[in-house]
Amino acid sequence: MNASRTAELNIRLTEFEVPPVQDFLVIGKRAPIGIEAFGKMVEFISPNQYKAIRLNHEKFEGIIIRKNFLNVMEEELLISAILVEVDAISDESSIFKGSLNIMLNIKKEIEI
Repeated sequence: MNASRTAELNIRLTEFEVPPVQDFLVIGKRAPIGIEAFGKMVEFISPNQYKAIRLNHEKFEGIIIRKNFLNVMEEELLISAILVEVDAISDESSIFKGSLNIMLNIKKEIEI
């Protein structure tokens, strides 16, 4: 009896992003690369575009985030909102990149 083997390959390719961060990157305490190394890499590739922030968190070492978001919202408030969501789906060895869209609703009254 002749045995036969087959293999099915599904390959999905996407372009490597430079830098390999979208709007933010959350780095776990046991991730294979730390906040300092990521911060240096991102600064080298995209100077003055991102801020690396070391965190005092039980699970995460740090976050790298686009600086322009920090002009729109208070840093602590924004990072807290991101971490709540990432914390729910990750562990200490995780590295999550994410996209962020901030929509401001402004209502202003003026005297006429």
